[in-house]
Amino acid sequence: AVATEVADPMPLTAIALFNPQGGYASYLLPAAFILILQQTLLIGVGLAGTLSRDGPPPPATPLARVLGKLLAYLALEAFIVPFCLVAVPFLYGIPRIGGLFPLLAYAVLFVLAVGALGLVVAGTFRTSYAVQLTMAAIGMPLFFLSGFSWPAEAMPTPILWLARLVPSTSAIDGLVQIGQMGASLADLRQPAFILFALAIGYGGVAVALEARRGQGSPLR
Repeated sequence: AVATEVADPMPLTAIALFNPQGGYASYLLPAAFILILQQTLLIGVGLAGTLSRDGPPPPATPLARVLGKLLAYLALEAFIVPFCLVAVPFLYGIPRIGGLFPLLAYAVLFVLAVGALGLVVAGTFRTSYAVQLTMAAIGMPLFFLSGFSWPAEAMPTPILWLARLVPSTSAIDGLVQIGQMGASLADLRQPAFILFALAIGYGGVAVALEARRGQGSPLR
């Protein structure tokens, strides 16, 4: 006993600050829920866009059509996001210490960025089958790109820049910090700005695709 105390006089006792149970579900599920939200929204928007492509465009400007679709997706996600990010973690017994308002406010940026990306997907792919197969196949790579299951410090710089183009990367970073770590919106200025920039950028591409569709409609 004396020799043991001499070799290790101050034994280390490690307690995870935000995962005191050390559970795998408490670590993995909050990020997985966010990725599921993204992939389901991308598939839904992509399918809706490809199935309605053959009809004539509505009598509105491309910007108005994109904004109207984004608001419609935001209205739908107003019920889905609280269920997945608040109710389901409660049912699974996952601790959540963050405030509800910062969580939902940050989720608005996430939904707008994903919705705009979904419109780009709908304007790029030709068939609904291509949308389903592609979005289902890239789900796991996107999870690794998020830097949650694989440390971002171990990723090459070009991969990190590529990961920032995916809304789930900044969404997982921000929503997990708010929900499981109690961060405020002021602590997440950088990922929030990235989501805002993605929403504007993908929204601009979606407007261009809508304008191109309107120009090509008389030829059909």
